[in-house]
Amino acid sequence: MILDGYSRATDSLMYTIGRSQAQSLTYLSLKECTFLTDKAFETLERFGWLEYLDMSHCRITDKTLDYVLSTYLGATVLLFQVAVLLTCLTFLACRS
Repeated sequence: MILDGYSRATDSLMYTIGRSQAQSLTYLSLKECTFLTDKAFETLERFGWLEYLDMSHCRITDKTLDYVLSTYLGATVLLFQVAVLLTCLTFLACRS
């Protein structure tokens, strides 16, 4: 799913996507989705089959960075299994 620069990409949209498509989504690009907050990125834990995640030019806080890295880089055995699927994670030119 490509939401690059989509001005209506909000926390509630991420929540809706997480509820409806999380188990089938393998590609998610959120480039320049500057309205997303920590709350939106917390929904990424539902995306168990995600292989590609691009958060370039998003507003990334320390909390979001910590959350995403711990979720996809193996905080627990279950999350480590998710990390094996994720092959690309991009944070180019992010701001806090």
